[in-house]
Amino acid sequence: MKLDRRILTLLTLSYFFAGCNAQNAPLMPSSTSRAVSAAASPSIGRSLQIREFPIPTASAAPGNLANGPHDVRWVLEFYANKVAAVRENGAVTEYPVPSPAQGNPHVITAAPDGNLWFSEDNTAAGGQSYIGRVTTSGFITMFPIPTLNSRVVGVAVGPDKNIWFCEPNAQQIGEITSAGQITEYPVPNSSGVPWAITTGPDGNIWYTLLQANSIARRLPDGVTTEFPVPTPNALPNFITTGPDGNLWFVEFNGNSIGRITPAGVITEFPIPPNGGTRNPGQISLGPNGNLWFTIQQQQPGLGMVGKINPRTGEIKEYSVPSKDVGPGIVLGSDGNLWFTEWDADKVGRIDCDGHRRPDEQLDRGDSGC
Repeated sequence: MKLDRRILTLLTLSYFFAGCNAQNAPLMPSSTSRAVSAAASPSIGRSLQIREFPIPTASAAPGNLANGPHDVRWVLEFYANKVAAVRENGAVTEYPVPSPAQGNPHVITAAPDGNLWFSEDNTAAGGQSYIGRVTTSGFITMFPIPTLNSRVVGVAVGPDKNIWFCEPNAQQIGEITSAGQITEYPVPNSSGVPWAITTGPDGNIWYTLLQANSIARRLPDGVTTEFPVPTPNALPNFITTGPDGNLWFVEFNGNSIGRITPAGVITEFPIPPNGGTRNPGQISLGPNGNLWFTIQQQQPGLGMVGKINPRTGEIKEYSVPSKDVGPGIVLGSDGNLWFTEWDADKVGRIDCDGHRRPDEQLDRGDSGC
């Protein structure tokens, strides 16, 4: 039986915490704050121009997505165990993943080698986990992870141009070269549960730790420092570099957007409840210097995306035509925002007319995107 995405996400995260007695390593004391003024006045933004494109396979559950070469979005189909190429006109080509693990591709990223790399949030018989590489022609190669039963979730391009990834079951992070050579590194916090990963503006590796409720920074020599998230049990999830020289992350259980400076100073921006619980999913740089995120759990039947102005902390939310959103969102090379609709089996495009480049002046008003 296929579970509703909201239930699946909660079960996936709660899997790690059931019966856990965390013995976390000491955390680096960090300056923290919780911005309340930015979210004091709940704001529903004006309507966006949105187009939706159906995924051919029924019950595919499109999840994470990334930009590829030639103005193509690459989408992972969680239940269908496929990778889909979605072009600007909405044409979709699907490629089955040749993995014995039978599915659950989780996170995808474009790499300097011109290919896309993705994780598989599942294990095959015997506990084998995989990371995959797909070429722009749709040829897929699977690489076995040395540690059995490790699972692979977050993936990102590292400062060394290799692909870095998280192994939550094994309490490790790893890297894989373009030739497929894999190196794994235990995280210092043996019960931290590494989940999402990125390269920071300082050139270091940053990743979220679900169980430890912290953000970790790894230097090139392997020295790692953890910075605790102020809200207890916030479940810090996706993380990305913003246009302001800081890192931004979502708090799935904390219903907030977090900002952490390269020095480890954390500020939280609560998402206005607007009558319902918010569980933010992926976060991505958008046009006009804003950051956009998906809202994975909200009032029944109302799918939404949100944006935060990193200069002011102001948060706005926007409804989408279908009933469900998430978890993926990305700024396309065409200047538009693309997102996934899990239950509706669609990919949505927010048409951002008159957009600026991401590195230009921050948005000073509600100009849509």
